[in-house]
Amino acid sequence: MPLTQIEPNGRSRRDPDKFGAMSTRLGDELALLATKIAPTMSEGQADAWVKVMVAALSDLPGRVAIEAARQALHRPMEFISQVEGVVREQAVLVAARHHTALSRLRSLQAAIANPPIALPDPSQVPERRYSPAAIRRLSKEFRAIGVRVGAFTQDEVDRAMAEQFEDEGCAAA
Repeated sequence: MPLTQIEPNGRSRRDPDKFGAMSTRLGDELALLATKIAPTMSEGQADAWVKVMVAALSDLPGRVAIEAARQALHRPMEFISQVEGVVREQAVLVAARHHTALSRLRSLQAAIANPPIALPDPSQVPERRYSPAAIRRLSKEFRAIGVRVGAFTQDEVDRAMAEQFEDEGCAAA
């Protein structure tokens, strides 16, 4: 939502006698830019320039304008007349990032509101047993994990390993 709709004429909606919080923050960022580019500008000129720039940039969403002005401080500028253009260039990038983040949040919200199909009841899933050959192919560490998680029992591991020695013994004879 444009800053001008949130804070008409830079004023707070709750207390029209006070400046709005976002307009004030934007003004603070713009004052830094004015000081960087024209450090010899008088205080009266700087205040008037900041007010004009807040009004000129009030068509941008408040948070976007503030962040864009903060980023513009790191861009080289020779003249104070370049500030609005640079801030608007930065605003396009900031708005794109905000849009991407908002899209991600909305997709997460939809995923939470509409969870995927629930997993089947474990009692309905047929038990899968590992063959002795499959157990033998596992490393010692993976066999220990398999026993720990209940994929197979220690007896099954022992039988599988015993079969390996029986097979090797028969082949050697």
